[in-house]
Amino acid sequence: MRWMTLVPLAAAMLSLSVSAPSRATDDPAFLASLAAPDRVTTAQPYPWVPYADLPKDVRQKQDRAKYESKCRNRYEKGRGRYFDIRYKSLDGKVVEGVLAVPVGFNPAKRYPAIVMNHGGSGDRGRFTSCKVTFIDRFLTKQGYVVFFPQYRTAHTAKPFDVVGKGDVEDSMAILDLARSYPFVDKANVFFIGESRGGMVTYLALKRGAQVNAAVILCGLTNFEDFSKKNLDLIEKYSGLDKNAFKDALKQRSVVNWPESIKVPVLMLHGEADTVTPLKSTQQLAKALKGLGIESKLVTYPKGEHCLKGVKGYEPEVYAWLKKYSR
Repeated sequence: MRWMTLVPLAAAMLSLSVSAPSRATDDPAFLASLAAPDRVTTAQPYPWVPYADLPKDVRQKQDRAKYESKCRNRYEKGRGRYFDIRYKSLDGKVVEGVLAVPVGFNPAKRYPAIVMNHGGSGDRGRFTSCKVTFIDRFLTKQGYVVFFPQYRTAHTAKPFDVVGKGDVEDSMAILDLARSYPFVDKANVFFIGESRGGMVTYLALKRGAQVNAAVILCGLTNFEDFSKKNLDLIEKYSGLDKNAFKDALKQRSVVNWPESIKVPVLMLHGEADTVTPLKSTQQLAKALKGLGIESKLVTYPKGEHCLKGVKGYEPEVYAWLKKYSR
């Protein structure tokens, strides 16, 4: 079983390249400013290496020529600009991240920001250069800058205590980093989380992450219930001692502590989702309503995991972000 993904990151630097039009963000001074904060180790334009970004089992199902042709077209027509940022997480570990900025971006202006917590595990779920059209929905239409924490298990099969812990620290660290940049409107910062990223978002909020509001797409709300079908996957990426495992599952399940959520939450969920079943999200929505916490649950009858099969849900997201903008 796998967590599906929202916008999966590439780091293997191959010789593949694509020429892109010169933009203001190509200015060396801007790149230097991205690397200026102490917690950033490197910052550079995000490379176009789509095929190499794919997990091996996914590559085997793709025709390379067709895939790269499709991705090259998307990348060249993409209306945003993307940067690979390596930054220090809360525990000092250097992890990968991506910054995406909209067309016409001016570093001298301030933009509302989104930290987007992806789903997936290991290499699944990372942002890749073939996903720019999805991101453009949140950039060019609404003018946000978007930060993507890639989590620390990207490109490695080594077990880390990451699922619901290290990934949360990576998300909170990039949130702090976002606020440190002068082009970010610090009064308007939001979370978006999908699947596992929903759990990451809830846990970050529990730990006091400061955002205006959050949007959760097919979020993982009950880790205990999820583990019953995905125990091998969780054990691989949790790195937890078996004696601590059950307690950790409870601690990382928002349904057990809804009172810790203090910001408005929009939850979008497919009724046909078999990976993160709707019933747990309905349980959470009921609890939040009972506590008087501003929230909204929108369900889609034929929607599968990650809202596969659902068209036109973006306006719900835009409206929620706008509603809680200052």
